[in-house]
Amino acid sequence: MSSLRFVKDEVTSKHGMVTASIPLSAEAGLKILKAGGNAFDAGVAVGFCNTVLEPYLAGLGG
Repeated sequence: MSSLRFVKDEVTSKHGMVTASIPLSAEAGLKILKAGGNAFDAGVAVGFCNTVLEPYLAGLGG
């Protein structure tokens, strides 16, 4: 067993938060939230962006 530990600081937000493996996808989700969308809307935007930017990891068919 490895003795390496990866610890990240806790992140909090009062108004919303978006995370994605590609910054462009996260920015798309953030724009949706800023325009008045909800978490589901932002998630769909991130998913569509990931379909284009990471087609080998994400797609409309699953």
